[in-house]
Amino acid sequence: MQTAGLYTGLAGIGFVLHETYVATGDTRYRDGARRAVTRIHEQAREVGAGVEWIDSTDILSGSAGTGLFLIYAADRMEKLLVGNGHTVPVLWIVTPITVWITGVDPI
Repeated sequence: MQTAGLYTGLAGIGFVLHETYVATGDTRYRDGARRAVTRIHEQAREVGAGVEWIDSTDILSGSAGTGLFLIYAADRMEKLLVGNGHTVPVLWIVTPITVWITGVDPI
């Protein structure tokens, strides 16, 4: 399983892919960034009133960096591909992070 961290995992990969999409307009990079957000969402585990991806809370490899990327994604990415080819706003996954996609078609 790929870690979710900003420096060492999916959050960093997603950030670089989205910035590359912005610079080049190549939709393959946008799609890769969206997949990173989806995988991060799938790897989240509920803890108390929130979620985490790893026991560490540091900015580079822990949940803080992952959360920072998700805030970036909510601000910069418009839609996210989910099951059955449907799209939802990234914001639905990120804010609040404890709201989970239920499989119900929101469109």
